[in-house]
Amino acid sequence: GVFIQSFDFTSAKDAFVTGYIWQEYQDGVHDDLSRGIILANAIEDSDYELREDYRHKKDGLEVIGWYFAYTLRMDFNFDYYPFDDKDLKIRILHQDFNNGNLNRRVILAPNLSSYNVINPRTTPGIDQEMVLGEWYLRDSFFEYAFKTYNTNFGLIDSVPKTNFPELQYTFILQRSFLGLFISKLGPMIVVLTLLFAVLLVCDKEQTMEVLGASAGFVFIVILDQVTVRQQIITKGIVYLEFFYFVVYLYIFLVTLNFILWSLKPNLPIFKYKNNFIFKALYWPSMMKILLLITILVFI
Repeated sequence: GVFIQSFDFTSAKDAFVTGYIWQEYQDGVHDDLSRGIILANAIEDSDYELREDYRHKKDGLEVIGWYFAYTLRMDFNFDYYPFDDKDLKIRILHQDFNNGNLNRRVILAPNLSSYNVINPRTTPGIDQEMVLGEWYLRDSFFEYAFKTYNTNFGLIDSVPKTNFPELQYTFILQRSFLGLFISKLGPMIVVLTLLFAVLLVCDKEQTMEVLGASAGFVFIVILDQVTVRQQIITKGIVYLEFFYFVVYLYIFLVTLNFILWSLKPNLPIFKYKNNFIFKALYWPSMMKILLLITILVFI
């Protein structure tokens, strides 16, 4: 059984988790097993702790509880940021999972009887008063992951394990995107609005002023994008970054529009109602591009 008391994301790839794990041993069935567990994905840093906290035996059933506190490393996916979720997996092995002296494999089973309700939506095994910050708890459940080990761990009489069922306790956190999305979109909306204002009030005689304003807009957007990249630290491009690319594109298009307007003022596309076509296409075309990006990312 597992009970999670607290967690905290310490980096883009690490989460610090604390809680309890307990085991049940039945006399006559588990007599030849040692008492202990292995947390397979633990990073044993200065904060790592795994200690026996209680032990109780009654009617031939021994229950041992372990307190744990450790840094859990996961390969989190940020592709949908800020609409992403995080699967935190507590990987648990018995201490004797690879004991060559035992003529059997030791596989842990979830202690479902310890929970009042096991529906994942009710988040069994999670402290309901746990502080989640910008996250909310979506599901929690036990599952098996079938692992293949390409070594016998130095045991001569053992063979590499294939499709070994490893017990995992998984809880899924969904990011509360609204506040974050607004805080990140705010600067971009301001830049795009000011850019549209430049497009409305300036004419071909003010091309140099437009170039100066565009340079300032690019600087603002770059700083904001760098902040996002520092927060998530991922190799790929996340959903929110496409908004920055659209802003860059429209800064470039507005600047290019004024340069061409000053060089070729007699072209019909510029003469019609004083560059009205570009002004009319600014917001509709942008919304269509953002909609297309959203469809391609999430479908």
